[in-house]
Amino acid sequence: MLGFLLFVQGLLLCTLGLLSGAALYLFLTGNFEEITRWTGLSAEAQRPALPDWIATLILFPLSLLSVVAAVGFMRLGRNAWLYAMFVQGAILLTSLLFYFRGKPDYFSMGFSVFIVIYLNYAEVRASFRPPQGDIEAPL
Repeated sequence: MLGFLLFVQGLLLCTLGLLSGAALYLFLTGNFEEITRWTGLSAEAQRPALPDWIATLILFPLSLLSVVAAVGFMRLGRNAWLYAMFVQGAILLTSLLFYFRGKPDYFSMGFSVFIVIYLNYAEVRASFRPPQGDIEAPL
């Protein structure tokens, strides 16, 4: 279940990163008519803020790492728990940055907090610990 949630989160982050990147591309090329048609915003309101640049630079790599963590969870990879926790921490940090810049994303914050709580269940953590009985003592 957690692997599926991480995979869905990775796809959503990828979509957000690509949309933010497309908006930045249209802004940098000066195609204001296209942006106005997409968003209905005036030319003054189309200037991207710092969080838009950060969203493009951070969300897309995080989406790839989230998909890697999801595949690792489905295969019970050894470092999948660590990757998933790193992704959630980075998403929460980015969400806090958006929050303090005036563009809060409550859904992303809530979803990441839910996944962090789910990752910290003892059963989930135990499935990614190395087995204790497989190591033989030297003679």
